[in-house]
Amino acid sequence: MQALAVAISLLLAAPSGAGSPRLEVRAEGNDDVFLYRIVESRGFAYPYHNGYAVVCKAPCRVLVKRGGEGLFFGGPNLTASTVFSIDPGSRENTFSVMPRQKRRRAAGIATTAVGTGMLATGIMLGIALGASGGPVRAWGGEPKQERGVLGATLGLSIGGVAMLVTGIALLMHSRTTFTHDRDGRSP
Repeated sequence: MQALAVAISLLLAAPSGAGSPRLEVRAEGNDDVFLYRIVESRGFAYPYHNGYAVVCKAPCRVLVKRGGEGLFFGGPNLTASTVFSIDPGSRENTFSVMPRQKRRRAAGIATTAVGTGMLATGIMLGIALGASGGPVRAWGGEPKQERGVLGATLGLSIGGVAMLVTGIALLMHSRTTFTHDRDGRSP
């Protein structure tokens, strides 16, 4: 597998020499982080739905020919970063990659889905409770609270909001991110 990655790296990133931007890739943690190039676009926005090839495995230094367009970071069990391109006029490009596990994204999706379901159920119970007249009056005219239904309504609604917020936060922080330092300065 490593030999295949090196062979592809030699084809895509290369000793084209003068005028080619140089990329240095560093990764935090112990995850296998790869720099990929999109080689075939099938019309989808997310990089894993496209044809792509490995440019190098972090840590690495490569020269990029053909403009450096359609690049992204990812790896096994990692979410993909956003797709980016390299300015052909830049000489030195250093990337510090912060990989994120796919399981964080899966947890965010599951938590958001469960939270949405709980919130919707709580709202429907609240509507049903409101449509039935709220507190039910006993025959004697004294109000009798439907505490069980009211408690379930509030519990589901508050719990649903909490799970929804947690799931959205997990999703927002589940993508592999990077910082880019170009020619000794951050763009």
